[in-house]
Amino acid sequence: MSSFDVSGITTEQVGKVANLAASMEGFLKINALDGAAMALLTDKGYSLGCEGDLEGTLSLLACRALSEEVPFMADLSQVNFDEDYALMWHCGVAAGSLADVNSPKRMDTYFAGGKGVTTDFVMKTGAVTMFLIDTARGKTRVFLEKGTAMPMENALRGTYAKVRFTKPVREVFANVAANGVAHHVAMAYGDFENAFRKFVGLMGYEIITTISC
Repeated sequence: MSSFDVSGITTEQVGKVANLAASMEGFLKINALDGAAMALLTDKGYSLGCEGDLEGTLSLLACRALSEEVPFMADLSQVNFDEDYALMWHCGVAAGSLADVNSPKRMDTYFAGGKGVTTDFVMKTGAVTMFLIDTARGKTRVFLEKGTAMPMENALRGTYAKVRFTKPVREVFANVAANGVAHHVAMAYGDFENAFRKFVGLMGYEIITTISC
C-alpha cells in the first residue's frame, strides 16, 4: 500500500483496506484459489475477477498463462468514433504494476455513494490483446481483438487505458453490440492472437466475427 497516495482516504479506510487484503489473501491460500477480488492482490499473481463474472475470470486466467504481466478486467466504457479509440476502464481493478510511469497511483473513496475505496491511475502504453470466453445461445464463443494502449491524461476515478484497435473501433463496437458480447473482457499486455487462435481451435470454440460497417 505504500506505493499508493492515500491522502484521499481516511486512516480508518486505510486500515480496513489493509485488513481486507490480508484476510482475502489468507482465504485464497487456504483454498488454493487463483482468482481474487481485490486489486491489491493482483501484483502477487492473482487474477482479479469482478462482479461475479466467472467467464471473465476464466479469461483472465487464460491471459495469465500466456503473459508475464497481470491482465486487467475491463469494460468497453467509452467509444470515440471520430478519434477511433475506446476507453477500457474499470473501478480500480488493475494491478499497480500496470500503471503508466507518468500517472500518480492514488486511493480514493469509491464514487458509488461514497462507500469503499478504489484505486486510480492511467495504465501504461503498449500492445494489448482483448480476450473473452463468452457462453451464449447454447455455445461457447470467444471475443478476440488486438490494439495499442496510448498515452492519456489522468482524468477519471478507477483504472483505465485509451486503446486504438487494429481495426476501426466502429467495427469492434458493432461486433460487441450485434453479438451480445458480455461487458467485461480480459486485457493482456502483448500480442497473443496466434496463441489464442490455437486455444480456440483445440477447444472447439468459435471466434466472434467482426461485422464490417
